[in-house]
Amino acid sequence: MPIKTSNKKIIAYVTNQDKLLVFTHTNFPSFGVQVPAGILNKNEHLSDAVVRVIYNKSGLKGTSIIKLLGTYEYKIPSEQTEPEYYYFYYIKVTEPTLCSWRYYEMPSTSADDPVSLDFYWIKLDGSNLGLTYGQDNKLLHLTRNVKKSSKIVQSADIFF
Repeated sequence: MPIKTSNKKIIAYVTNQDKLLVFTHTNFPSFGVQVPAGILNKNEHLSDAVVRVIYNKSGLKGTSIIKLLGTYEYKIPSEQTEPEYYYFYYIKVTEPTLCSWRYYEMPSTSADDPVSLDFYWIKLDGSNLGLTYGQDNKLLHLTRNVKKSSKIVQSADIFF
C-alpha cells in the first residue's frame, strides 16, 4: 500500500557551523523544542519541499541542502492511527543570520491566525537536545556530518 503524501514529513536540520536551528512556540511552550518540519505536498519533489518548509517556518532563504541523512517511521502516541514518514535533511545556511528571532508562520487557511515561533541556535555537541515528536532520530548522524565538515574546512584553511 503506498504511503499517503500527507504522512510524509520533511525534518530540516538547519546548521550554522556547529549550531542547530531550533524553535519553540511562543504561546505554546509545552510543544517543546523543535526543528523546522512540514508536510510534503502532493507531487512535490523532496528538495523543493525542504526549501519551502525552511522558509515557511523560519523565514530563512539562504540555505543549501547538503544531504538526506535518512528516514524514520514515527507514530505520535495516542494522537494518530497511521505513522508519519520523516525525511531528515542536513542543511547549511549560506547567508548571515541573527542569533535569535521571532517569525510568524502563516496558516494553511485564511481563517487561522499566524503562529508565533521563537528561533535560536544551539550547539551540536552530541548531547540530548530535547527535541520533541521524534525529531531527534538522526541527530547523531547530523553531529558526525557536521564534525566531518568542520575538519575538512579546518584542514583546508591550513593550506591557504
